Parts: sequence; structure tokens; C-alpha cells
Amino acid sequence: MHTEDGRSITAVAKEKEEARREHEQAIQQGRMTGLVEHVTDDVFTISLGSLPSLQMITIRLTYVLDLMDDDLPDQVRFQLPLCVGMRYGTLPPGMQGAKTIPPERISISAEVYMKGAIESITSPSHSTLNVLSDGSVHVGPSVHTRTAEYRSSEFLSQDFILSVKAEGLDTPRCFAQRGPDGSVAMQLTVVPKFNLPTISSQEYIFIVDRSGSMRGDRIETAKRTLVMLLRCLPSQGTSFNIFSFGHRCDSLWQKSMQYDASTLEIATQHVDEMQANYGGTNIQSALNHVFSSRLSSSPTAVFVLTDGEAYDIDGTINAVTQAVANAKKGADLRVFTLGIGETTSTAMCEGIARAGTGVCLMAATSETIIGKCSKLVKASRAEILKDVSIDWGISERLVDSKDKDDAQNTPFRQGPSKLSSLYAGNRFAVFAIFKHERFEMPREVVICAHRTSGEELRFAVAVEERSSTTDRSAPQRPLIHTLAARRIITDLEDGSQYPIPLDTKAAIVHLGEQYQLASQYTSFVAVEERSQQPLLSPGDKHVIVPPQVHREPRVGSSSGGLRAGYGSSVGRGRVGWRARSSFGSERGRGGFGSGRGRGGFGSGRGRGGFGSERGRGRFDAVHSRPRPAIFPGMGSATQHAAHATPPGKKRKTADYLAQSQAAGSSNGTATTTTDGVVLQGTPRSAEDQLVQLVRLQSFDGSFPANIMLAQIVGKKALDEGRRKLGVDAVVWATVLAVAYLQKYMVKQPELLEGLLEKATEFVKQRPGADMAVLLAKAQALVA
Repeated sequence: MHTEDGRSITAVAKEKEEARREHEQAIQQGRMTGLVEHVTDDVFTISLGSLPSLQMITIRLTYVLDLMDDDLPDQVRFQLPLCVGMRYGTLPPGMQGAKTIPPERISISAEVYMKGAIESITSPSHSTLNVLSDGSVHVGPSVHTRTAEYRSSEFLSQDFILSVKAEGLDTPRCFAQRGPDGSVAMQLTVVPKFNLPTISSQEYIFIVDRSGSMRGDRIETAKRTLVMLLRCLPSQGTSFNIFSFGHRCDSLWQKSMQYDASTLEIATQHVDEMQANYGGTNIQSALNHVFSSRLSSSPTAVFVLTDGEAYDIDGTINAVTQAVANAKKGADLRVFTLGIGETTSTAMCEGIARAGTGVCLMAATSETIIGKCSKLVKASRAEILKDVSIDWGISERLVDSKDKDDAQNTPFRQGPSKLSSLYAGNRFAVFAIFKHERFEMPREVVICAHRTSGEELRFAVAVEERSSTTDRSAPQRPLIHTLAARRIITDLEDGSQYPIPLDTKAAIVHLGEQYQLASQYTSFVAVEERSQQPLLSPGDKHVIVPPQVHREPRVGSSSGGLRAGYGSSVGRGRVGWRARSSFGSERGRGGFGSGRGRGGFGSGRGRGGFGSERGRGRFDAVHSRPRPAIFPGMGSATQHAAHATPPGKKRKTADYLAQSQAAGSSNGTATTTTDGVVLQGTPRSAEDQLVQLVRLQSFDGSFPANIMLAQIVGKKALDEGRRKLGVDAVVWATVLAVAYLQKYMVKQPELLEGLLEKATEFVKQRPGADMAVLLAKAQALVA
């Protein structure tokens, strides 16, 4: 905290109750003070007290953000929270009486540093991002840099998302760093590239968030995702069901049904009629209902499509953890999440996938979901690896030391402690801290795992030692140690039942104090030694002022981080702000800027992470006019009537397609068929065309030779086969669809494989159809 007259105080992480007592005592004594407290897994508050009158107070906060996996293995995602989303449930005690911070106009400058060549920097949330030419920042011959800038023309009401694709981001890496006390921290990051056989028989359950917060583009994104996922399910050995939830939870069928042509048609019609009219987001109750309804005799893959905007994060994660642990041998349960929206709770979505040994991906409503479906499908169908472990090059005696229960003297800690999920194409990271005087830095670490058949998989990753500091502005605590400590704290919090064991709490407090990290049991407290300026009395009133934002994000490496900061508010009380918890990360550093009076500003805490390259940036904001603000309530959403079907008429998939697209697009042409069904014309984008094409696929893999297919692949191409080649219309339509998908889905090979598997098999089974010859002709005709 800095005052205009040059005074400053620095906060220190301490045990939560001790920090609170010091803060309250300082207020009673009239000394300037600040307190940062954990509220939920993605919300914390800052409380300020006894501030000098008529002065601007600047607060700078160092915190952790995670970089997430994105669509491609060599791509990472930076999601900066800028808006408080609605949350369902009881307001946590630490946020009662809180007020939201009005949205801001901001100016963002992000400098990205990568070891490999930077191929692209895009923003799926803000299309007007301006990416400057190469070499705008010079830091050395072996570092590639790019700068991206964005200035908002209006108040932002959604997160800022940056997607960076760079050469070598999917390369296995292991970084090691020695601390001043002789300890060693290591960070292993791998994007596995092995191929595993698919599971022969499995139940697939889709859980769709239809609460009020999913209205508009979010529910449409969920519906598009479901359409893609349903058609990628294996045609043999598959059962499935669809659950919808809000303040209640119901399902399409009472139990999962066999996947066939009839059930696929019914499910598609059900998806088309979905609306966000289920009220609040009671996600924990929905998950418990699903877990109790699943088939206990076969493996189950659960897909949760949600914005995750509920307060009960810990309870939800614990429910998933317990369900996974209780699954019978041979009937494993895995939970995958797709976070949808621009104010999504990544703490909820990531926590569910982490506890469910699955994968979490995030999707703004404006970006493509094809690549995300691709990764989720491949992960869910892949065989589950068992007994995943890391050989760090240390003796088992050290790993299994009796000092493990000693919070301060434990010689070895790993985060996560149990490695239960390893998926091809998805970033995998693990940290470790070694405190042993005889520990020697290994040359390589080895990842070990076993297939269901018993076959052992092993691959080694070379260890690269990094210096203890990255730049002059970096804190004295080594970066990798801090990242490792945060991930270990997350693991301890995830794996603990309530009430938390005393030794676990002691370990969290010790790590938080040693590496200066906020957690459930540690808080930051800053107290001025002596205050000489006139102070505010407890009864003074103030006005809530929107925050200034000054952010410096770092995207990338083990030696980098992500700088960011938020402005504080002026006034009494506390204000809640979201932050992120996600997959694949770097450490973030940043600060909170100005305020007057006694009050508080809240922000989310990031979970420790694992990343690859280094980046840096600066974020600035423009003040808007002060006005009071109220924290949003969680009332039920407005109910909407479902689509009606005329009596006596059985609706076809094409009917739903026409209705859905007519409602969602004003572009393209429309055609009326002889039976009066209105069909949507040319889709708005390449993704719309792909989704529309996928919808046309039948259960047996074939595609109909109808006007909708002609609008996508071209009427001339469709007529060519029937007139000149004399091929059966459905066979030729299917071949054309295969050619089209191969051309436009080359970057999503996993999803393409699932879509084409059944189509190719259909053609091969038709008498006299030569797939290779027909496909060559179709490829020449597809636009």
C-alpha cells in the first residue's frame, strides 16, 4: 500500500485468524492497514482500514493466474477476469454486504515472450485486438516476442481472452530451480502424443446447465456442442443419456439407452428444444443425481456443459471426488467439463474436471467449439492409464519418509500427489519440492504408466536447471518453488474432508507463510508501524468508486509469469471480484490501484500452475463516473415456453435444424420445400457449415442427399455423382460429406476420426462402392 505522501506498507502472509486479529487491532489503534482474505476458491476480498483522509491510496497485489489448455497442443489460453458473473447459492460469509464493481473501459498491452516462434496471437473475446509486428520488444537473440494491444470503446462486461500459438509449446519440458535454502523445486510439463486404444463399451452422460445465467448465446453454444458430441459416439457398445439442471434436475430417459438411429433422433430433437429456463445453478445436486443414476457395471464418461456460476465450489468438488473414489473396479467414472461463457467460473469448471480425473476446456460463446469437442471426444474414448507416477531420480526412502506429517520438515512434496489422468494431446503438469541436503539434480525424470493390459509405458524428459531469479523486479522467493507450493496447496485442499485434519491445515499454513500465498488458512495483512496523518473515524461515510485497473500479464515459461493488478474501491464494506483457476499455468504478479476511505476490493485468487514460455504486459484502465453498486442476486430465471409441435405431426431433425438456425441467424438465404418446411440457407460461418453438416449424419454414418447437403457441399457436386457416375444418391452424398469434412477439419483430427469412422464403414458395406475411387472424385468437386 502506498500513499500520496510517500508512505508505504508491505503485507505478509500469516495464519488467517492471526492476520485478522492484527488487522482489527491496527484499526482500533488508528494505524493504516489492509487485509486480503480467501472467500471461495475463486474469490477473495481486500479490506482497508484507518486510511489517511484526502489522499489517493495505491495497493499492489502479487497473485497467481493460470494459463489454460486451448484447442491445439501448441496453444495456450490466457483469461483475464474483468466482470463479476452471477452466482447461484448462499453468499459466502466473507462477501456478505459486498458490492459489485462497475465495468470499466480498459487499455491492454500484452507483451508475449516465447522460446519458439510465435505463430499467432488472437482474442476470441475481443476481435479488435491489434497484434503488432515481430520484434516490437527486444530481450535477446533466443527469445521471440510479439505485442498485442486492445482498447475498449465501451464498458467491458466480459473477460478478456488471449490465445497464443507458438512453436514448441507441446514439447516436453522439465525445469528445476534451487532455492536460497538449498531446496530444489521442479516443474514437469508434457503434452502426451501416444495413441491409446478406445474403450470398447462405455456409458456417456451429458449434463447441460439450463439455468438462467445460460440464456442467449451460452445455451446455443451448449446445444452446438451436444450436436457434435452425440454424433461422435461409437456406434457399438454405447449407451447414453442427457440430463438438464438448474434449480431442478431431470433427464431425457429414466436410464441410459442404447445408442442407435432412433435414440439419436430423439436426443437431437430434445437438444433443439432446450432453453435456459431452469432457474438457479444447483450443480452439486445435479451431479449427485447423475452419479446415483449411472450404470454401475460399466465405465462412465460424464460431460458437464456449464458456466459454473455457483458458490458451492468446495461441496461440488468433494461430491465428484467421492463419486470417483466409490466407482467399482472396471466401472471407472470420469468427468469432463466445458466452461461456457465470458464470465465463467474456472474454479468450478477446473475443479470438477480435476476431481473427476477428466479434462476441462473453456469456450467463449463467440469462438469455435469444434476443436474443443475434438479434444473432449478423444479423451473420453481413450483407454484409462493406471498407476501413473513420476521417477524424480530420488530414493523411495525419501519419498516415503516418516517426516511427511511434519509440515515444516517434510523432505518431499508433490502436487498433485496422485496422478490419475494422462490424456494424449492434453497438457499434463506436476510439481515437486525437495528439501534434502544430499539431493542431486537429476539429468532426467521419467513418467511411468500402465495400460489395462498391464503393458508399461515409460518416457523420459531432460531436466533444465533455471537460475533462482528471472529479473530485478521478481520477488526473492524462487518462481518454481512458488508455483509448486500453490499446486501442492490446491492438492491438499482438494483431497481433504471436512473438518480438515490438523496436519493438513498445518502444511497449508506453512506453505502459505513460506512462499507468501493466500489460501483457506492464510491471509495477507499489512499494518503501518506508525500513522502520522489525520485518520478517518469509524463512522465516516464514503462513496463507492469504480476501480482503476493496471495490469501487466505474463504469458509463458517456468521463468516467467503473468502480471496483473486491479484498482481498489473507496467506501465501506468489501467488494467481490472473480479470478481464475485452470489448467496449465504460470505465476502471475500484479497490483491493486487506488482508493480512499475505509472499504475493500475483492479479487479471485488463481491456482498455481504450469506453463511454458514467458511473457509480459501492461494493463491500464480509465475511471468512469462514481456510482453506488450492489452485488447481484441469484434469483430464478424467467421461464420461457418450449417450442410447440402441431398435433399429429412427428417432427423431423430437419425441422429442428431449420427452426434453430432461423432463430439464431439473420444471414443467408432460406428455402421452402414442398412440404412447407423452411430450411435455413447458407450458414453464417465455416463452423456453422460444419455443425450443420454434422447434424445431417445418420446413426449408421450416412448422409442424406437433400437440399441442406447441397447448400454446404454444392448442388453441382451433389448432382454430378447421380448424373455422371450413376452412384446411389445416399452413397454419393456420404462420400461428398467425407471429402468436405476432410478438407475443413484437418486441424481437428480426433473429432474428424470419430465422424468419418461410421461414414466410411457405411460406404464400404454398400455393394459395388469403391470408397477410394469415389473419394478422389468427390475431393475434386468439393468447394
